[in-house]
Amino acid sequence: MDEQKKESGQNDAGQETEVVQNSSVLAPLKYGWKVFVIFADILALVGFMYFYMIKGIFQRTADETFSWGSMEMIAFYIFIGFTVLVPVIFWLLRKKGAIRTRIDKENEIRQNPSIHVWLVVFDWTRLVVFLPTIIFLVVAALVSWLTNVIVSEEYLVAVQRCIGGVVIAVFVLNTLVVLFEFTWTKIGFVLGSLGFFTLLVILSGLFSQVFGKLRYLGVSIEPLGYLLIAYVLLNFLRLIWLNGLFDYVVFTPNRLDVQEGSSESGKGTKSSRFNVSVDTHDAIERAFGLGCIRVNFMDLDKDTINLNVWGVQKKSKYAVAAASATSIDSPVG
Repeated sequence: MDEQKKESGQNDAGQETEVVQNSSVLAPLKYGWKVFVIFADILALVGFMYFYMIKGIFQRTADETFSWGSMEMIAFYIFIGFTVLVPVIFWLLRKKGAIRTRIDKENEIRQNPSIHVWLVVFDWTRLVVFLPTIIFLVVAALVSWLTNVIVSEEYLVAVQRCIGGVVIAVFVLNTLVVLFEFTWTKIGFVLGSLGFFTLLVILSGLFSQVFGKLRYLGVSIEPLGYLLIAYVLLNFLRLIWLNGLFDYVVFTPNRLDVQEGSSESGKGTKSSRFNVSVDTHDAIERAFGLGCIRVNFMDLDKDTINLNVWGVQKKSKYAVAAASATSIDSPVG
């Protein structure tokens, strides 16, 4: 048996893949559990709605007030039709090839032996930088719940307001990271300026007068309120992931494909007509593994593509390797 040459590849889920040249193909990736986790709350809501409606049917039957034509039953029919028909229609459209997702494209490339290096990626946008705020909101909800149990009523309001003030501060700082690019020089300048200002206020005896005003930023929010805000923000990220199933970029040897929409309506560009660069200047984003892969086109009528991604160090290597690689056979798509 001829010796096979193996190289590394990576998909947008951050999973390491072993890419085999010559006649070997890779098994398709399984995304079932990942999709289940992403939509677990919706599945739980659907299950709760079924339980609630069926429970109501049994109660009305016991009370002899049940009617097949009642408003409750009409709502039940509509709910059944929606929860059954939507998944079935989506499955049929995928089966017929009318809808193609990023996952389908990734698995298609994995099974093409002529493609030895690739990257399938989508733009998370700058909103993904709000993930630390979402995590902190969940932590704040847990801390707030614990204070309701542990802290006495005399100090409860003050402690809750402090938690709310810290949440506001984290959100403001996170927003600054989204709006501005922070290099280590800028971070050092900001921290030094704040330290100098604080020292100056302390030496002048105005500490309580100046920083005492911060108490007006204190907001008392119930634990469920923190969780609700985190859930709303998390749904924005879920919408971005869903959009990334249909709007994505594929780097393969000799070619760059920009997919837009649910069908095969992508735009292909030869590797000689574009170049790839990586932006990891933001120190805070880089600490979380975030960065931007930029695709600059030679044609002036094409806009630069900015791809905000996780694991930018590895993914940028695959993007650059695919852009500079050559292949005798034409890549799929």
